[in-house]
Amino acid sequence: YSADAHDLIKQKSLAGFANYAVSFGNWKANAGVRYEHRETDYYDEGIRVAQQSPTYNDFIPTASLSWADNGLGLSLSYRMMKTYPGYFLLSNAISYRNQYEYNTGNPLLEPCQTYYLNLTGSYKWLYATLQYKRVKNNTANICMPYNEETHPGVLLFGSANVATYNGYSFELVASPQIGCWQPQFTAYVSLSPTDGRNLGIEVYRKQLHFLFEWDNSFRFSNGWFLNIQADYQPACHSGFAVFHTTGQVNARVSKSFLKDNAMTLALTASDIFRTGNYYFHIHGINSSVQKTIYRDFQRIGIQLSYKFNATKSKYKGTGAGQSEKSRL
Repeated sequence: YSADAHDLIKQKSLAGFANYAVSFGNWKANAGVRYEHRETDYYDEGIRVAQQSPTYNDFIPTASLSWADNGLGLSLSYRMMKTYPGYFLLSNAISYRNQYEYNTGNPLLEPCQTYYLNLTGSYKWLYATLQYKRVKNNTANICMPYNEETHPGVLLFGSANVATYNGYSFELVASPQIGCWQPQFTAYVSLSPTDGRNLGIEVYRKQLHFLFEWDNSFRFSNGWFLNIQADYQPACHSGFAVFHTTGQVNARVSKSFLKDNAMTLALTASDIFRTGNYYFHIHGINSSVQKTIYRDFQRIGIQLSYKFNATKSKYKGTGAGQSEKSRL
């Protein structure tokens, strides 16, 4: 089903960042810019392929303005993010997933550029954010028939850059403190339909995507702690993807011991009602695929943990190149 593939990707990157921040009264302002130079060399069978070896030079800006007074806060921010596809997505090899599905990469993938404009407000235990984003060259998972003559019914899964689209979202979070009870309720709604019509995917729908989360924490005396968490996502059809109704309830009760509560014994219950299904449903190029998978989330467990050096904070640096490591 696949010929031998010998591809090699080498990449060099150089970046610098400048930032300026200023405060005046209840106001804070911040502006920054990052310059990024990146060279890619793609070799197929030991031969460098110029078309698949791009060089990028980008200026990536950020800016924000915020105001806070007496528990009330407002913030307006702008940022641009550039995301490079994972290296495994750039390979042209075809790999076997199962008898009905093969995988492949796309060496011609362009990096994704996302422009964000956020308006955020908070008052004591209430938080809200309104976001607009414009996404260019977003990398999306697509499917298509592999070869109907030699492999009828087999789908080829890959990645491609979809057309530029706009996205909108609103999030509201409430987290009051009521005695020993600390609830946190989150309501999220977005309209961000991925448009694959430039790739030949004819299905395109615009429906709102909702998500609700309810987290409840109870802190009692003598180190006792109880947490109950639930989430719910109703069905919707966004772009060429179909989101099914999902939801899950988890619980945890724990007791801490010793000095500084260094040792904790916990009883956990995951996916109590056995509803943690994973749905994968997309429309592709002259194709469609739908899966329902239960990932065996339902379980009861006992956890025993001990925190070493619980009261001291040693060096906690973040290593350079973390984004590149995650791509690998």
